[in-house]
Amino acid sequence: LGPLLQKHPSFITTNRHLLRELTEHVIDVHHCRNLYCLTGPKGDPDATDRLNGFLDALAARNIPCDESHIFYGDFWYPGGKELARKIISGELPRPEAVICASDHMAIGLTNHLVQHGIRVPEDIIVAGFGARGCASNEVLSITTYPSGAEHLGRKAMSRLHHLITGEEEQEISYPRGGVITGMSCGCGSHKALDVRLRLELNEK
Repeated sequence: LGPLLQKHPSFITTNRHLLRELTEHVIDVHHCRNLYCLTGPKGDPDATDRLNGFLDALAARNIPCDESHIFYGDFWYPGGKELARKIISGELPRPEAVICASDHMAIGLTNHLVQHGIRVPEDIIVAGFGARGCASNEVLSITTYPSGAEHLGRKAMSRLHHLITGEEEQEISYPRGGVITGMSCGCGSHKALDVRLRLELNEK
């Protein structure tokens, strides 16, 4: 892969500051100090980048964090479900909140917790990342944050246009983001509903 990247233009983006803002919402708005972070596979650059955003928010507020609060998943539903299993069984102490590095892990975590009697957000607040359609379409909508993918795509197209036409490459400003609140942190809808029953009906 190295020689290929040297020969052809390539782009990478960082989501570090976005995960920091998401974590800040949970700390500052919901006053949580005992937080877990569920990121992607250990050693994956994107997983490390997002984890660092979580750690930045805690460090800025002098909230202690060690390896016992950091977990590595798969960016997909099973990673969230596995962390939920450990919390439900008592293998892990129950945190006040879990910041997930993807919406899919947040959904897997949330649904499994609720199906086993742990309420979200009353018992544990959950936040995801990516602002995927599935995050808002779940029975219990997920608080999330848009990724930098659109900005990356715009930069790549600007570079491609420059390479084809020779015209000056346009500067692409980073779009304004912001936390998209859902029911999983308590800022979204406050409907009185039996989420466990809704989940069972949804699966059927």
